[in-house]
Amino acid sequence: MVAEEVREATDDLKLKPGKNLLRINYEGVRRDLYIELPQDVASGRRYPIVFGFHGDGGTMNAYRKRLSPFVEKFKIIGVSIQGIVSRGESGLASWNYYDSSAVNIDDIAFITYLVEYLVKSGVGDMTRVYATGGSSGGLLSYRLAVDTDLFAAIAPTKCGMIKGHHEPNVKTVPLSVMQCIGNEDKSFNGSSKRLTMYSAEKRVKIWRKFLKCKPDPIVDETVKGMTIKRYTNKNGEEVVYCMLHGVGHNIPNSVRPIMDQLIINFFMKHKKAEKSE
Repeated sequence: MVAEEVREATDDLKLKPGKNLLRINYEGVRRDLYIELPQDVASGRRYPIVFGFHGDGGTMNAYRKRLSPFVEKFKIIGVSIQGIVSRGESGLASWNYYDSSAVNIDDIAFITYLVEYLVKSGVGDMTRVYATGGSSGGLLSYRLAVDTDLFAAIAPTKCGMIKGHHEPNVKTVPLSVMQCIGNEDKSFNGSSKRLTMYSAEKRVKIWRKFLKCKPDPIVDETVKGMTIKRYTNKNGEEVVYCMLHGVGHNIPNSVRPIMDQLIINFFMKHKKAEKSE
């Protein structure tokens, strides 16, 4: 599939029901992405917006395929963006997931633009915006949670959380967080090599403390190969820790759709309070 034109960020993106392959000139940089709307998108109805961010070296098509089944099933808007090739040694498509990232592009501003466009177009629901991603895409999800007030929930997968960059702070708007990671993943126990990252347990503890969750989780081991712990607070926000047993950084094809379904179910539970005018 080939996009017909590169549109300016000031243009009408002319979205249609189903899959839209777009090329947008945003602040002098061409950004490629998919936006998929339900086939029966209705005038006056607003839909949840779910972003999916690939890992280093990945493509936007991967999360397009993963989100697509849920677009019709849950009536969501699926958004999958192509990362920008880094200026570092790897030369892989990645994200500006912390201040010193090798990607010198403002991903936060571009994602904010997309959310605002979908809302202004009358199809996106500002109270139901979500982000998931794997590896560096998961790191971007953490940054979006800390550096914007757009999201009702995030679900980083197979990634760490960078010390000094991704901790919630006094400016962070409370939101729900789900972490999915294999207990054999390279970032499960944290990292101190290229970047200092918290362990999986510590990441969960940081967000539990920020959201003032109850200390005792609801434990679910009914999903084969997973242990799921849910920590809730009095406002209905939650921190969910989904540990995948015997799984490393490459999540098996047999596990991925089950994990994705859990993530979408988690998203659909959470909604931001509407801002008063």
